[in-house]
Amino acid sequence: MPPSYRTPDMTATVPTRLPPHGGNLAAIRERFPDAVTPLIDLSTGISPFPYPFQMSDPTLLTRLPEPEAEYNLRRIAAEAYGATDADMLVATPGTQLAIGTLPLVLGLERARILGPAYTGHAEAWSACGRIVEPVTDIGALFDAPPRTACVVINPNNPDGRLLDVSLLSNLAKQCAKKGNILIVDEAFGDWNETSMIPALPQPGLIVLRSFGKAYGLAGLRLGFVVANREFSEKLRKILGSWAVSGPALACGAQALSDRRWHKETGAKLLQSTERLHTLIKKQRWSIAGGTRLFTLVNVPNAHQVWETLCRTGIVTRAFHERPNQLRFGLPSDENQWKKLEESLPLCS
Repeated sequence: MPPSYRTPDMTATVPTRLPPHGGNLAAIRERFPDAVTPLIDLSTGISPFPYPFQMSDPTLLTRLPEPEAEYNLRRIAAEAYGATDADMLVATPGTQLAIGTLPLVLGLERARILGPAYTGHAEAWSACGRIVEPVTDIGALFDAPPRTACVVINPNNPDGRLLDVSLLSNLAKQCAKKGNILIVDEAFGDWNETSMIPALPQPGLIVLRSFGKAYGLAGLRLGFVVANREFSEKLRKILGSWAVSGPALACGAQALSDRRWHKETGAKLLQSTERLHTLIKKQRWSIAGGTRLFTLVNVPNAHQVWETLCRTGIVTRAFHERPNQLRFGLPSDENQWKKLEESLPLCS
């Protein structure tokens, strides 16, 4: 047992202050000043295997990006994601910016969001003064009134729920008939055969893709909006010139071209996920769902277990609305795996 660890009172009151998102280790250090360091962040669902980008041209940091570099990235991303036209893609500095921008651009009155799910969508639509209606049945999206954004995260965060492409295609057609828009957030969509991007272009459908999660480079800030050419051209004009940095354009183009790395990393992630599941089952906890980048676990007294793990230096993702579940990301090396193996039994 680490010398600075103190066994907590597992009958203590459930904590009321939980982080709104993964990451933010500074807040964890402030809240748990006695925590074992360095902290191991398993709270974000970012791949522990970052793409080995080498920036061969240092002038990318000193000059504005060229339009040709931006188009080249879109062309490569279109091929990687299965889009038929590079002009359907909009490169953005992360998908979070796209999530916050769409409520302003689309001009819709409300958002129906299939959940429980990542809260960033609801926060964005609410911040723009739109009506937000969380729903748990996809039938409520088919029945949405006109001028509604129907939001689906696929695979879902945090439980990995995966909806069939044919179902979402039918929903997109229904949305188009009513003047609605189906927004499919595929932030965790790598290594799944369920992308809606090959179904584009079609009216009533917008797809979001994250680069940083699958490629382990979330700090680079790069993502994509994929839609019909008319909407994508409009959004590119709104974002303006140089929306994405030169280094991000170069890294994205290099990484998305490297399909061998993508395939091999997918296999490594699958092996790591199986290893994590073995550790979880040793605790007599059950798997509630997940993807290759995270696992949602049924954990009695999850908030207290979250505190215990934080004090041992392991940061997971806890949820106010899920008091008996935690989400685990993947350790990056053998030292982190060993630390997790040592810390989990302390939660019993």
